[in-house]
Amino acid sequence: MTRTFDLWTTPQQTLTNAIRFALLTGTLCLGGLSGAAFGQDASATDEDGEAVDLEPVTITGESQPFLVKDASAATLTPVSIDRIPLNISVISRNLLDSRQITELNEAVLLNASVNNANSHSSRSFGFIIRGFAQDASGHVSYLVNGQPTVSPNAPPADVSAIERIEFLKGSSALLYGSSEPGGVINFVYKRPQAEAAYAFNGSIGSFDSYRADFDATGAVTENLNYRFTLGWEDSEGFIDFDYYEKLAPAIQLAWSPTDRTDVYFKAEYISVDANPVSTNVAVDPTTQAIIDTPVERYFGFANDYSDQEQKAIQLEVDHELSDDMTLLVQAGYNDEGLQLGNSGYLGAIGFLLPIPNVGFNPATGDISRGVFDQQREAESYYVGSHLLWSHETEAMTHNFTVGLNYSEAEVFNNGFFDVGGPLFPLPFPLPPGLVASAPPSNVFDPVVVDYPHRTDFDSPDFGNQLWRVTNYGLNVQDIIEFKEIDLTLMLGLRWAKGEYEVLRNFPNNDASDDKFLPRVGALYGLTDTLSVFGSYSESFRPPFSSGVDANGTPLTDPEEGNQYELGLRKSWFNGRLSSSAAIYRLTKENVIVPSAVDPNVSELVGEQRSEGFELDVVGNLAPGWDMFLSYAYTDTEVLNAGSSSQSVGQAFPGVPENKLSLWSTYMFQGGSAEGLGFGYGVDYTDSTTLQGLVGPSTTELPSYTVHNASLFYRTSTDWGPLAMTLGVKNLTDEDYLTQSTFITFINRGEPRRLDFTVNLNF
Repeated sequence: MTRTFDLWTTPQQTLTNAIRFALLTGTLCLGGLSGAAFGQDASATDEDGEAVDLEPVTITGESQPFLVKDASAATLTPVSIDRIPLNISVISRNLLDSRQITELNEAVLLNASVNNANSHSSRSFGFIIRGFAQDASGHVSYLVNGQPTVSPNAPPADVSAIERIEFLKGSSALLYGSSEPGGVINFVYKRPQAEAAYAFNGSIGSFDSYRADFDATGAVTENLNYRFTLGWEDSEGFIDFDYYEKLAPAIQLAWSPTDRTDVYFKAEYISVDANPVSTNVAVDPTTQAIIDTPVERYFGFANDYSDQEQKAIQLEVDHELSDDMTLLVQAGYNDEGLQLGNSGYLGAIGFLLPIPNVGFNPATGDISRGVFDQQREAESYYVGSHLLWSHETEAMTHNFTVGLNYSEAEVFNNGFFDVGGPLFPLPFPLPPGLVASAPPSNVFDPVVVDYPHRTDFDSPDFGNQLWRVTNYGLNVQDIIEFKEIDLTLMLGLRWAKGEYEVLRNFPNNDASDDKFLPRVGALYGLTDTLSVFGSYSESFRPPFSSGVDANGTPLTDPEEGNQYELGLRKSWFNGRLSSSAAIYRLTKENVIVPSAVDPNVSELVGEQRSEGFELDVVGNLAPGWDMFLSYAYTDTEVLNAGSSSQSVGQAFPGVPENKLSLWSTYMFQGGSAEGLGFGYGVDYTDSTTLQGLVGPSTTELPSYTVHNASLFYRTSTDWGPLAMTLGVKNLTDEDYLTQSTFITFINRGEPRRLDFTVNLNF
């Protein structure tokens, strides 16, 4: 389906089409600036209109590197990744630009240890690290500039503002408290600079895609700098009735009132208006086989929608108390809102649950649909104060941290369900006033119509839920480097307390617990370029929506995790190329699982295990030749599921055993930053199992390989460096199904896609 636009329909649509037109014409005009690279003289006119020659602008240096050696998510101290006994990897800004990535969902998946956790929509922001899904119920789910933030649905940032993405694998509990044990992702923003600089990035692509990024930085006064970034996008997807519109401005200020004090402030707003796209693959409930339908087929309703808004503020004060002691104070506030009308097919339900008039008819192709109308809001706060002490002698170096921090998240959820009538015999039947008709679809010849989505979420009060998650604690850590023997020790301990409070409509009780959480590690330099490291860490998390045992006693004990890790880290070619390899074993206990005897009873006996091997190689192989490689082997298993023993021995849904991401670029001019080059890469994802509505599913998503390529040209202009890139994603037009965790939410991968991007710095 192709949408058409009337230029004068609404002021908003007029603005959208104006930006589209500017992108088309501006891209063509900017492309003409590359003429200087072909030997054309650059000229201008003086105040009398006479032609004058301009000095040529030349870009020098090596090609843009992918290698980043600094990260702040693990320690808050200025210690190089090479000296930290943890497996940390970083995706640089240059890699994001080289791959023409504009969405964080795609960006984080470049790391092979990260998988997609979306179970409601391809547009939701959710991920799995080392087998364990990041919690969206109010616990720490990700970091922004080192501050924990809660994001139930919305993307935490726009790529236009991102400088790098850090991945800390293993528990982040030492600094941030209650969290999942697999790891955490830190999105680091571009910071304000004193020297004035401006950048424009514009792209047009397949499926009527338009994207524009603006970036400006410079000095306001002698000791006050600013940075303003803006991301804008308007596109149609390859699926019928799909659309995506995004606006994301962010302003940052950096103020240095004294030589020893730095103040940082960030405010941003993100708005996304889109189709949630959760319904373009159907499963035969009889055989649990995936039904072969066209890639653009949509089984939902024509007016399905998702409106997301996010407002965030951050403040950071860095004050040097002395030459080796610093006080770091951080504070943040995040406000997110989501309202959607989402529809999905329910063929699998007809096979797994005895609900009348719900199922799939293979003879006719008719399949039942359900509707999920939802409003969700989340507010989170964070305050942290850390004292950082760095001291160096001839024999050793200390990087000591002691801190207090507090975070609170309050999440409101109100949802309505419909499958053509009350959801009897499920626990929450709809009130009579909310029952509406959800007509079935036909997977072979769908007739897509509108649906009367709910927009009044205040009355009646059904599914109206409110809960609060609080974390606070005291952490101490010291990273000690013994210079003569090239040994680094990391010793850390946190007293952490986490609370889960039901404020409205959940039938379960509150949960609260505290625990001492250690993190220890050691790194030893075998040679000047090769080191071995090992670590042990623990995590915990009070249960979300805790259940009760057979006696009606609430199950409030926290989930507990621990991880052992051993790795090697090596640098090559005088530090231009870095590689790391690690093996780990991660166990989580006290997982609440439903009883197979009584659905109203839960059991606190669940135990899960993830172990694997990870390999990362990033950097410069030769002049003009850059490479990024991330590989992960992940073996997961349910060790104990109580009376629900059918899950024992099963792998975690949505977690492939093998995953690989490879991308490499080559400049024909070698070490020069100017000239013609090309990029090529491959993304491989192993087959994955899916979670059924009750217990594991026999449906398996097959493995897939996606090839990507690009041709780019970099040159200098009178305005500044110019880069033009023609990229092809899914070069071989592979027909594949993207990662998912749930049987009723499977999505097709994007067909072959072309994007032309122009980047100008001035």
